[in-house]
Amino acid sequence: MAIEQDKLSGLSKTLFSISELSYADLAESTYFARLHQCVHQLVHCDNFMIVLYHPTQLSLEIAYFADQKDACPATTHFALGDGITSYVIRKRKPVLLDAEDIQELIQLGEIASVLGHLDSIASWLGVPMLLEDELLGVLVIQSYSSDVKYQTTDLELLAYVATHLAAHFERRKAHRERQQLMQLLAEKNQQLEKALHQLKKQELSLIQQQRMASFGKLAESLAHEINSPLGATLCNLQLLQHYVEILPKVIPEQAMEAITCLTPEFPELLMDAKQLVAETEAAASKIETVVKQLTLFHHHDSSSNTPVNVHTLLQSVALLLKSTHHQLIPVEIDCNSMLQLNTNKAKLVQVLFGLLENAMEHGKPPLKMQALLDESEHHVLLRVIDQGAGVAANLLQDLQHRQEMAKTDHKGLGLALCVHTVQELKGTLSLQPQHDGHTCFEVRLPL
Repeated sequence: MAIEQDKLSGLSKTLFSISELSYADLAESTYFARLHQCVHQLVHCDNFMIVLYHPTQLSLEIAYFADQKDACPATTHFALGDGITSYVIRKRKPVLLDAEDIQELIQLGEIASVLGHLDSIASWLGVPMLLEDELLGVLVIQSYSSDVKYQTTDLELLAYVATHLAAHFERRKAHRERQQLMQLLAEKNQQLEKALHQLKKQELSLIQQQRMASFGKLAESLAHEINSPLGATLCNLQLLQHYVEILPKVIPEQAMEAITCLTPEFPELLMDAKQLVAETEAAASKIETVVKQLTLFHHHDSSSNTPVNVHTLLQSVALLLKSTHHQLIPVEIDCNSMLQLNTNKAKLVQVLFGLLENAMEHGKPPLKMQALLDESEHHVLLRVIDQGAGVAANLLQDLQHRQEMAKTDHKGLGLALCVHTVQELKGTLSLQPQHDGHTCFEVRLPL
């Protein structure tokens, strides 16, 4: 009685191990080897084979093979044929055979050949692995010894193992399909992210083009408003200069002596007048140059790089800012008047203008634009400085990943567009460490 209880206990433990093994995360070969060990505890099976069935190709595949006499065949895939395993596939039910049964099936034409040593087989047991109505393969054990002959109880035990094996294959199949689906989903997400990134770049480029057109119209309007009175001023100054020069020549000598006697300072006043007219004419000419520089970017190809006088460009941006806001906005300019940079003037104007507007909204005056030459690295550093409380140091990093749209009132590019445009200029935009209450954005551009 105790012996029977020990057998039942051992059987329960082995069956539980088989069930538990089905859910273990193991490599396929390791799982089959351990399953073979568990089955061997239930029934003597030195010769153990797991065969998968592929109904669409009508073929069989040896997934695991252990045999006392034969090595695993070089070709593990073969067509569904007339062997004993194919016989089980056709019958779709367990088959228990001894040597005589095999010979009888051969004589009846049910099977024509047997894989391995046909004459040595003493007992053969094959159980189909069925999952509902789907046939997944066959679990086979065979014996070459007359001392080991399988019984109906062995068939029932092997059927239990085949059920767990079928469930294992189904889980593996579901896992593979899930992995493939996850990979496909990841690829689709990657494609969507790439498309979204490209869309954002195109959107920023479109905003940039719209702003360039807006700046062009504003620059032309500003130039028109200034050029008319400026032209009249220059013309009047030239006439005044001419009058001052010929005045001593048209006044008779006696009259000149009389004027000098009455007003001894007259010759000095005349010289001062000449100098004042010349200085005023020079200032008006400078204004004319700045206005021309301001409008040039609208007419040039927006994709081309041209030599730019940085000091004149900063003056143009300051003038554009004052004109846009219709108020006197103090903007200090610190730049060598001879500093040159080969870049896209229109895009650089937009960047500096956007940074100035950002400084106006979030910072405090006075505003300052500074340009420095970094000869060691062949770069020009352009800085926009205000007296604001500053912004978070990770702001520009966040702007690399999210889009901040430009304002709808057409009064700025937004920092996101500034970052995008500076990248198009092959440069970098950074927020410098804050000191003395200053907020400083630095644009670094190659010469």
